[in-house]
Amino acid sequence: HSAAWADGIQAQCGDETGMAFAAEGGVVQKGKGGWYDDKTTGETVIRLDTDTGEVDVRFKDASKVWQSVTDAGGKATLWGAADTGSIMIVVGYAGVTVEVLTLSEIKSTTATLIHTVSRNADVMTNSRVMVAQCVMSKY
Repeated sequence: HSAAWADGIQAQCGDETGMAFAAEGGVVQKGKGGWYDDKTTGETVIRLDTDTGEVDVRFKDASKVWQSVTDAGGKATLWGAADTGSIMIVVGYAGVTVEVLTLSEIKSTTATLIHTVSRNADVMTNSRVMVAQCVMSKY
């Protein structure tokens, strides 16, 4: 990591857009499953302590309420950092959802977030690939 991020880095990311696939079952009626355009309105803040590798992921949904992954019953783990400057974080919610947040195209003040989600719940089984733009800073 660059000396500019000696203490820790923060990525503040905005609305996400992408594609999703919903399997039939739960709230998805027979014949209504399949691919669809997806969008989330909100904000995601990822903080990485570059010394310890500890990660904090917080998000604000359409209702404008901030939550942390931990508060929502999940766990965020730094999975790895590539020499190309990308950072991968895995978030798990026991038995229900796995998310991968990949910060890519990291520059001194910007980055792109690639956010994948796979959910296997009684109400819905779906997966999505979303992209957002982020502002990078120290914290």
